[in-house]
Amino acid sequence: MERGLNPELYEASLADLSLPYKYEAIYIAGGSFLLIEKREESIQALRRLYDHLEPGGRLLLDLFLPDNHINSSDIGKWRGTATYHMPNGDIITLEEKIIEADWFFHQYQVSLLKYEKWRNGVLLQTELQRFAIRWYGVEEFKFILESVGFVDVEVCADFVDGRKPTNGNQKIVYQATKK
Repeated sequence: MERGLNPELYEASLADLSLPYKYEAIYIAGGSFLLIEKREESIQALRRLYDHLEPGGRLLLDLFLPDNHINSSDIGKWRGTATYHMPNGDIITLEEKIIEADWFFHQYQVSLLKYEKWRNGVLLQTELQRFAIRWYGVEEFKFILESVGFVDVEVCADFVDGRKPTNGNQKIVYQATKK
């Protein structure tokens, strides 16, 4: 079915983003903004996103806070196993080991994720992935958006307009407008 859409795909670091267009809205989903490891790069990325919005354009993104049940004794230990059953009967298991963290001062965590693919009880494949996240306090990120130039910054919880965040288990959603 033809919908008249002709998408253009670009691949670039958000900190170096330079596109030929301005947008009415930019949405960054799934907490993926937290994957920018260096704080300076994340602030530069927000500046580049601001530059790519039309006046009155909106930036929307959701963030999350790390699991508050983790402590320093968890570093270096495999934590639980998640199991995913595939339609063909294969099983994927996922384990996480935190290998580096500074939860309170620099607000980051680096984990090693181990994926294993199983078929009929036989291990077929193992993959390891370095997974780093950097997070921000609710009010801290609002202040950063405002310092970049955004106005009318709204913060809500779990994608419900007007619902204020009350705990660290909620998705924190930001809506900010370019002047």
